[in-house]
Amino acid sequence: MPANGNSAIPAGHSQVRLHFLTALQLGLRRADEVLALVRSCNDRNEAIVAVQALLGLDRNQARAVLDLQWDRLTVHSIEQIETELTELRRNIGEDHELRS
Repeated sequence: MPANGNSAIPAGHSQVRLHFLTALQLGLRRADEVLALVRSCNDRNEAIVAVQALLGLDRNQARAVLDLQWDRLTVHSIEQIETELTELRRNIGEDHELRS
């Protein structure tokens, strides 16, 4: 277990998870725009590029948004993502402070 007493998730894993959850949060907050944009695209690759541009994401993040399941639009699912984001940001901040 890390010295800070948090779960035994490696710091690199937390950073990757934070990266993807941030993308999902952006996609969910702008779901109507994302949906309209994706519907206007000819194929998946075009949709990935369009989502990248709309949300300022990298290619992997845009793929994650496109792979999002519609049940993630429920209030409960959005709250779960936001709670996990808050916890990851706090834990990563604590890890950074311990290393400084």
